[in-house]
Amino acid sequence: ELMVYPWPGNIQQLKNVVQQAVLTCNRRIVPRKLVEQYLGELNGERLQGQNVRSTREEVILKIPASEGFNDIIAEVERLVILTALQRNRGNKSRVTKQLKIPRQTLYNKIDRYGIEESEYK
Repeated sequence: ELMVYPWPGNIQQLKNVVQQAVLTCNRRIVPRKLVEQYLGELNGERLQGQNVRSTREEVILKIPASEGFNDIIAEVERLVILTALQRNRGNKSRVTKQLKIPRQTLYNKIDRYGIEESEYK
């Protein structure tokens, strides 16, 4: 669900959802239903089945014991950016519009996370 949700509030909205899910859940894997609840609250409605890529109950966010909150957020942010680049075939203008971030921010994050062009083209 995290990867298919459009994130109209951009990366900050994603951070807030992940933070709420991690803080609320005391397990190492955040249940799909919990993430759906937060996304549903953002949307004003629950996600419909056709928007759900996976049918397993608990797949959303695996949290390695060795990683802290900031590491988890960074990995999710990297995956969101990489997925947006892949879906837009590397068109950075479309990615910045989709994620609602400035172009320079996108370039900075691509550098920070070591995203290579070969990963998305």
